[in-house]
Amino acid sequence: MLGPAVSGSFKSNPALLQTKVVTTASNYQNLNATVTNTIYYNPANFSEIGKILSGSGSGIGTFITTPYTVPATVKAGDAGKLGVSKEESILSPKTESASYFITSRDAGSLLVTKIVDTTGGFGTEQEKSVYRVDTNGSINLVSIAVQTSALGAAYKLVTYTFEGTPPVVVLPPINAPSTPISTSPAPVTGGSTALYLWSREATPTYLGCLNCNQFSAESICNQFGTYGSPYQSKSIWNQFGTYGSEFNTYSPWNQFSSSGPAIYGSDNLFYGYFTVNSFQSNRTTIPAYLSTLNFFRSNSNLASTRTYSCGA
Repeated sequence: MLGPAVSGSFKSNPALLQTKVVTTASNYQNLNATVTNTIYYNPANFSEIGKILSGSGSGIGTFITTPYTVPATVKAGDAGKLGVSKEESILSPKTESASYFITSRDAGSLLVTKIVDTTGGFGTEQEKSVYRVDTNGSINLVSIAVQTSALGAAYKLVTYTFEGTPPVVVLPPINAPSTPISTSPAPVTGGSTALYLWSREATPTYLGCLNCNQFSAESICNQFGTYGSPYQSKSIWNQFGTYGSEFNTYSPWNQFSSSGPAIYGSDNLFYGYFTVNSFQSNRTTIPAYLSTLNFFRSNSNLASTRTYSCGA
């Protein structure tokens, strides 16, 4: 539960503070925990300056944040570091490192993902918060995902999703569309249009949804899904697979191929070819996907390209 921002102070300095209360319950021995995370912001520029964790359960403490480096403007494809928080503790103090990356949500909004990696203590934790920011300046919290690890192995993943940002409507195609010969790509007209990848084989293979929610089974960013896992045969992230190898004819990552996947919308329009081949006629012009393709061209690292595109 997120509370409103109110005036207060942190370490005797003026601040805006906001509380986030997380309550968890377990069927195992009826274990319960409630943690109140009070976050303090600089009222001049709204950057985080510290936080206090209180309540029952693990992770209780006070963190001091170095001044965040917040860019004045951002665009899809931008990424960087924000700052570091250090816990006031003499016993196994923790350090939090915050970073961000920006992706395109639709024609009128961006997704801002803030990642906080916590090290020290008895394990590690990563909290990923996703916000939607539109052209009117409205901000909506989309989701929070927290993964906790110990001894090098992840043992808990908790994901919270929130109302306020309607997901892209997912209408899985029933039949493969015809591959266009000279049709110019259609412009993206709104966030309700789901964009699907199809291979350009004689019998096209469905390769997933480009802009669906990352938790959707259709999404190419669902790390556990058919189309988002780097181990699945129909995933463009499988570097050894038909659709992920940079040497395969039907892969988007083959810079010499003219048979990379095609993008079709749930509106039955063609949105160009998804390929790193910059000489491909009718290559997609959608900025977010061009950014992903160009990122791969710059380093030929599929794993880092997936992280760049999906954030996980």
